[in-house]
Amino acid sequence: MTKIFKLAMHWWADRPLRIKGLIVIAVPIMVLLGTLVSGYLMGVQAKRAQENVQRTIQIQRDIQEVHTLLAEAATGVRGYLLTGYENFLRPYQISETELPKTLQRLREQIRDRQQTELLNALSALAVKKRDGLVELINIGSASPPEKLTQALVMNKKVLDDLRVHIDTMLVREEQLRQQSVRQANKVYDLTMIVTASAAIAGVLGALLTSLLFSTGIVRRVHQLTDNAGRLEHGKTLTPLAAANDELGQLSHRMVRTSHLLAARTEEVQKARQEAERANQSKTEFLSRTSHELRTPLNAILGFAQLLQLDIHAKDAQQSLDHILKGGHHLLALIDEVLDIARIETGHLQLSLEPVEANGLLREALLLIAPLAHVRNIVLTGSEKTSDIYLLADRKRLLQVILNLLSNAVKYNKENGTVTLSVHATATQVQLLVVDSGIGIATDMQKRLFTPFDRLGAEHKPVEGNGLGLVVSMQLAQAMGGGIGMSSLEGQGSQFWVNLPIAQAALPEEGCRQVITELATLHRPCSILYIEDHSSNLVLIEILLARSKHVQLFSAKNGVEGLHMAQQLRPDLILLDLQLPDMSGEEVLQEVRASASLKDIPVVILSADALATTIHRLKAGGANDYLTKPLDVALFFSTLNRLLP
Repeated sequence: MTKIFKLAMHWWADRPLRIKGLIVIAVPIMVLLGTLVSGYLMGVQAKRAQENVQRTIQIQRDIQEVHTLLAEAATGVRGYLLTGYENFLRPYQISETELPKTLQRLREQIRDRQQTELLNALSALAVKKRDGLVELINIGSASPPEKLTQALVMNKKVLDDLRVHIDTMLVREEQLRQQSVRQANKVYDLTMIVTASAAIAGVLGALLTSLLFSTGIVRRVHQLTDNAGRLEHGKTLTPLAAANDELGQLSHRMVRTSHLLAARTEEVQKARQEAERANQSKTEFLSRTSHELRTPLNAILGFAQLLQLDIHAKDAQQSLDHILKGGHHLLALIDEVLDIARIETGHLQLSLEPVEANGLLREALLLIAPLAHVRNIVLTGSEKTSDIYLLADRKRLLQVILNLLSNAVKYNKENGTVTLSVHATATQVQLLVVDSGIGIATDMQKRLFTPFDRLGAEHKPVEGNGLGLVVSMQLAQAMGGGIGMSSLEGQGSQFWVNLPIAQAALPEEGCRQVITELATLHRPCSILYIEDHSSNLVLIEILLARSKHVQLFSAKNGVEGLHMAQQLRPDLILLDLQLPDMSGEEVLQEVRASASLKDIPVVILSADALATTIHRLKAGGANDYLTKPLDVALFFSTLNRLLP
């Protein structure tokens, strides 16, 4: 028995889910149909049994009615013979009409052969009795007594025979009625048995289908779900019973998938490690590239700023302007290339916070005003409305707006206009720049955000490098927004920046002051500059030579710098990051770890402009971080702030 059960379960496990589903559905349906059919058949049998009982009772009534009609007819005829009143013939007349009908009903209802024979005899006697009554009526009371008496005796004999047949039929019909009642009771009992059996079969069928469903489908689905969770978390799968149905195939494929995932996970882990190494290499490359490009620019721009202060000849000033313009153009190109690299490598750090839009736009217009004045461009800002806050990195958003304004001014017509406005909806804020410039041809608009593609402007006397819009678009997307545009050639362009609206407001930052005059140091101090690049050292020496009572000491490597710091105890240390013997970051750590040096302000002067580097050095103890090329005004303001 156990073996048969195992074979059945194995057979069941290998059936396709479609077959299992059909079986699970078909079993209760078949049980239900069997119950309905049996109930219907039992109902038909019960109805027949009841009809038989009712028919038997009706036959008994009709037999009694035959007897009653004949007896009353005979009594009425005798009354007529005694009195001569025709009213006594009324029962006879009724029997003449009703008796044939009653006999006909009996013929239609009687099914028993014996009763049929008795009915035939009864019908013959009834006809004979009726003929005798007709004879008595015809004889009448005036007939001789002997004849009347003879007719009455004959009728009496026929009536007695009728009564014997009627009694026989009633006895037989009673037997048939009892037989019908017994049959009806038997059918009722059988109906109850069939109903109970169907109920038991339905319960057993439901239990069987539930068992088949739970063991064959539900339990295995739960096991597969558990294995899916294990697969998701990289755990070993629980072995399942072998089966050839869809669930078994799915289980087999999950096992194969787990093996593939394990192999892929190992491959991904290796690839991630390689990617991390490549990313680190790229970061180091960016840092090195930034340093190598900014270092010569530091000397170019720094000395050019100094020459501007010392040389007043017009021709020389124009030459210096060209040097500074070219240097700043190259610096902007370096910054934009590095920004794109930071965004692509995920090293761009953003500080998203509520920014008041109107204040930001006022600052942008103030900063772009000198360029617009040179080109006779009229700048217009939207009227001050209620404060509108958007979620963005203020510094980066200002960079984007300035880039759009710069393009609107540079590619505008003489005496053109540029309008900067802000619009807000329930979910976002739009900053809109509209110019009346030359516009952009439709076939060129799709190239607008391609790096280094200036759409033919490289042949015109308009400065640019083809990276500003690319950087702006990527910055806007990094802040959760986007940039759009529309343009008509010869009529102007519209550029807009969409950013999420902010629900909470922070205090508005004031417009940053633009320092236009060179500062100096007015109090006596000593400064140690640790730098291995001679041009950078000479620049700082010349800058600080303008300030009286300032002693500048220099060291060309980290070890020498730490030794001099211990001996001199300077008021401030200027520190480069790229040193021949050790990194500037290691020098900073040594300074902060020394009890005698830890309170000395340290300012990093480096060409590495990566935000991650700046953040790391400030977190490591640097009081400030200035990038090369050096902003001379910012340099002096920083020293004045940190020197005692």
